[in-house]
Amino acid sequence: MTDETNSQIKYLSLFSGIGGFEHGLLRVKPEAVCIGFSEIAKRATAVYKKQWPQAHAYGDVCNITRSSVLRRYCERCAESDTSVCETHADPSTAAIDLLLGGSPCQDFSPARTDERKGFEGKKSCLMMEFFRLVNELRPKVFVLENIGTMLAKDAIRIDRQLKCGHVSVDASRFTSQSRVRHFWTNASEQIPPVTRKGPAFREMLDAKVDAKEILNTCELSKLYHRLHVKKYNRTRHCKGGILPHVKTATNIFTGLSYSFKKKSATLMRSSSNRTTNMLVYDDRLSYDEIQFCSETNCRLPWRRMSVAECHRLQGFSISETARTDAEALDENLNRRERVAMLGDAVCVDVAEYLFRYIYDSTARNSGQLSVSRMFARTLEKPQICDARQ
Repeated sequence: MTDETNSQIKYLSLFSGIGGFEHGLLRVKPEAVCIGFSEIAKRATAVYKKQWPQAHAYGDVCNITRSSVLRRYCERCAESDTSVCETHADPSTAAIDLLLGGSPCQDFSPARTDERKGFEGKKSCLMMEFFRLVNELRPKVFVLENIGTMLAKDAIRIDRQLKCGHVSVDASRFTSQSRVRHFWTNASEQIPPVTRKGPAFREMLDAKVDAKEILNTCELSKLYHRLHVKKYNRTRHCKGGILPHVKTATNIFTGLSYSFKKKSATLMRSSSNRTTNMLVYDDRLSYDEIQFCSETNCRLPWRRMSVAECHRLQGFSISETARTDAEALDENLNRRERVAMLGDAVCVDVAEYLFRYIYDSTARNSGQLSVSRMFARTLEKPQICDARQ
């Protein structure tokens, strides 16, 4: 769709969260400039501003207009007595180079306990604002992300609104997290399907487990009743449960578990208590470390995923959402808030994959863009050895 140029890409970010899309873009186009972002969550806004302090915070996406965007970076528009300058007076001209965003998915998601309302829901209806700004701003490139399990009728409606098809990408192709998402872009014809497999979940775990992450007796009891009693008795779709010798990574809100050696369940926003929604049956823990579960009458090595592990599942480096690794783990943001924000984010490796096909024409045309080579990055941690060996 676009060729590589020396000019800076000016982009506007909607439903920004902590900037997963942006990190993927900047790996490909480090000179790209954020002219503004829209996010209403105060904690996520603070994390975003810490990373890009010069970016203008628009707040509610409904308040963004063509003139407000142009006045932010065009001096002639800012000084003009009218809404925009003569150069941008034609509404069919591009106001920005790139519009990106991952609109709220709650009303499209099958994880809802009530009926999915789709575009009629209070949160997912905000996707209409993305459509509005595509028409008003006429960006050279736009990229929209949303959940991959939405109903087909909703996906088709978005196809028709944006006049393009969608690309489905699973984050497990790059990290070990099972996370299918749809992406819409006017450059979609250049993005082929991903055929590689991501690393095994075991490879993304911390080499050393912090004792505070291990579930205590009370938490094991709650986990048993939530996963094994309520979920297992209510549905046969539960693939795991809190049983001994089940080496899995489990999402306690969906009841789904995945092989410890292959991939993990999807990292989600929801977390109702100190026990986050992603748990690991970690057989590397010693007998003295793990706690006793009275319901199963044995010791069970269940633990919470660390913040660093959740960052890896989403393709982040911890330093990308804080000035230092130590700051990322301090008490300014508790683990529940940070994991929730990561659950809302776009997987950075997937975003990089998309933007590299859109903007890196040299690599694309010369056949140098091998996905397996592109993501053959070593993790920022020592390799984990199996304790049983």
